[in-house]
Formats: sequence, structure tokens, C-alpha cells
Amino acid sequence: MEHLEDVTDTEDALLQNLGFRGKTEISGVAEGISVQQEDVLLSLMREIYRNIQRHGNPNGTYKVVITIGNGRLLIAQSNEIHPVNDWHIPHGRGSDCTTNK
Repeated sequence: MEHLEDVTDTEDALLQNLGFRGKTEISGVAEGISVQQEDVLLSLMREIYRNIQRHGNPNGTYKVVITIGNGRLLIAQSNEIHPVNDWHIPHGRGSDCTTNK
């Protein structure tokens, strides 16, 4: 999923340019994912990074870990919380990424 790597690289660079310290780690290989599932995943990833940008401490750290395997996708994200939320970044819409195979 080179699109996933492109999104994570772009979003990591954006956050680092804003002063955040952190990175995204991806392990495993995604196989048999439909275009629709990929679109939902990439949208969800962008939402996660916007939440870090919106609610995280720009002088703090963050980490995103994506683990792919056995027909499953696990996304874990953590960041230091900003003492005052930065409300000029628009709210996301959330996402339901439940898929049935």
C-alpha cells in the first residue's frame, strides 16, 4: 500500500514542520484491499493526523503505529495533549471503518 506510506510520510512531515516530534511506523503487508476500503483507510489516517494537529501539543511528541496482518488492521496513536485546544483547525467528521470479509 504505497498510498498509505505516501499519506503517512506527508502527514509526518507536516506535523514535524509544525514543531511536533514523532513518527509513524508501519508493519505488515496489506493484500486484497478494495479501492473503497483503501479510500476509507486513507481518510481515517488523515483524520488521525488532523486530531494530533488539533489537540496535540505542537512542542510535544506523537506516535502512530499501523500493524497489518491476518486480515486485520490495527492503528494505535498517541500524543501529548495541548493545554489549550487550537480551535481554528476544522473538526473532522469521524469515520466508521467496519468492513466485513
